[in-house]
Amino acid sequence: ELLAKDAITATPQDDTQANYAHKLSKEESAINWEEDAESIARNVRAFNPWPVSYTTENGERVRVLEAEAVPTDQDKCPGTIIEKSKNGIFVACGQGALRINKLQLPGSKALSAAEFVNGGKQVMMPDTLLGQ
Repeated sequence: ELLAKDAITATPQDDTQANYAHKLSKEESAINWEEDAESIARNVRAFNPWPVSYTTENGERVRVLEAEAVPTDQDKCPGTIIEKSKNGIFVACGQGALRINKLQLPGSKALSAAEFVNGGKQVMMPDTLLGQ
């Protein structure tokens, strides 16, 4: 409303309160499955579109494009795939689980979890630990 009435006054930034933010690197976007699911989900959002969060499977980098934290009482080792379904790929974390909704395999286009499961790509992500 104030903008429409041209009643907004600019406030100069206090340079003594400014902080330096270093340039992001690809190494920072590696997923650490020991962290809690909420932190990992925030990192997935923060690192999209660049450098994109990733994990490794069989030495290959798997990019995680969309994910969300899911509360669960699972007792699996962090990085273990709990479930692969059209609803998502659920991975155990240090606390809770991460539901991967969209991912990208090396040399492939981005796929939703449903497309991934329907495409028969189970060979790439077995029910084992994902690397870091």
